[in-house]
Amino acid sequence: MSVDCPNHPGAPAIKVCAGCGGARCDNCLVALEGARYCADCKLDAAAGLLTDATPREKNTDANEALIAALLSFVCFGPILGPFAIYKAAKARRAIRENPQMGGQGTAIAAAILGTCAILLWLAVIAIEIAGTP
Repeated sequence: MSVDCPNHPGAPAIKVCAGCGGARCDNCLVALEGARYCADCKLDAAAGLLTDATPREKNTDANEALIAALLSFVCFGPILGPFAIYKAAKARRAIRENPQMGGQGTAIAAAILGTCAILLWLAVIAIEIAGTP
């Protein structure tokens, strides 16, 4: 059973990016200095930040921040929202210190969603207080 390319449904993902290890079709990868990179990794590879021996590190703080941000919409928003923002800021600092680390977009999304969840919970609380006789 073959895996489809995430960018081209129906095209088999037969090659692997040297930067992130993601499976892609042959059309998605660009050859650079003897290695093949996806669109996300090719700029880092061109800048010399990646080599075929150094796959991108995963930032667990960014993933934890996103999970907390999503959960903050349904439960414990006043607690999980600020926690998500804190973890996202921590992840972004780590990514700034280590450019080979991925997760910048995840951290930004978590910070935005955490902020939205806090605002939503504040609105719900204000509506409840205003509706109480």
